[in-house]
Amino acid sequence: MSHSHTHTELLVSEALQALDTPAGIELRRQTFTMDADEARSTTFEWMRRWPVATHWTRVESWSNLPDGRIRFTMVRLPSNDQTISS
Repeated sequence: MSHSHTHTELLVSEALQALDTPAGIELRRQTFTMDADEARSTTFEWMRRWPVATHWTRVESWSNLPDGRIRFTMVRLPSNDQTISS
């Protein structure tokens, strides 16, 4: 049952991505595994650094692991500030 739940989440995530992402733009994804407090802090930092309105930043997945840690994936549009050289 856990496997099909994960498969369903993946299908929903892919469908949402297809609806929400402008054609031809590859999203940036990063997966983390950390304790709950650190996971919350990291999520808020991503939202602060890459605002939803301009980067479509969101939590793509969030899973509670048996050891109490959280595994989650953040996703956002690419940022122009990474391509600018000083």
